[in-house]
Amino acid sequence: MIPKSAITGAPMTERRTRSKWLSHVADRIPTIQAWKRAGLTDEEIVKNLGVSRSVFKTYKATYPALQAALKTGKSDADANGESVHPRVLHLRYGFGG
Repeated sequence: MIPKSAITGAPMTERRTRSKWLSHVADRIPTIQAWKRAGLTDEEIVKNLGVSRSVFKTYKATYPALQAALKTGKSDADANGESVHPRVLHLRYGFGG
């Protein structure tokens, strides 16, 4: 049997990650941007999305919408002075999250 990827021209791994992209990430771009604005690390975002680090890294390299959301969320947080994670404030100063 000929794999569907041979027919569509897309590598099998791209087809798998694309389906997870659609089911786990694509609709959550605004949420990801808000998480980044709130100071979450990529590792925490990966955990919240339920995808692996390697898949997330592939998404960052493949999908400009994700790159923009991560960059915009971080730059918004930096501009507003919100880039320090609440747990860091708690550990250093005894207040925050």
